[in-house]
Amino acid sequence: MYAVPGIDFIAPLAGGFIGSYFTASNTSEGLSVGLWMTVIMIIPSIVLAFLIGTLFSGMAFIGFLGAFSVIFITLILISHIAILGTIGTVLGGWFNSRQSTN
Repeated sequence: MYAVPGIDFIAPLAGGFIGSYFTASNTSEGLSVGLWMTVIMIIPSIVLAFLIGTLFSGMAFIGFLGAFSVIFITLILISHIAILGTIGTVLGGWFNSRQSTN
């Protein structure tokens, strides 16, 4: 699906919105869902980046460059997904609270 432009931008936003819409009843619960989603996502990503970075670090300069780039790209992807996912969860909680009051 990443071959289709815009899917990588919309996917975390839509996933956070749908997850929060079905689990949260207001905006603050939506924010809580988004923060827990981020925490759960960060742990395996950092471990994977550390393991791959360790494999590259045994080499000379190329290994250092590879380890740094793996960790840097992982942090960029985590921040992108976490920010959009959290925005989606807040919007999902807000939308659910608006639906339940009407």
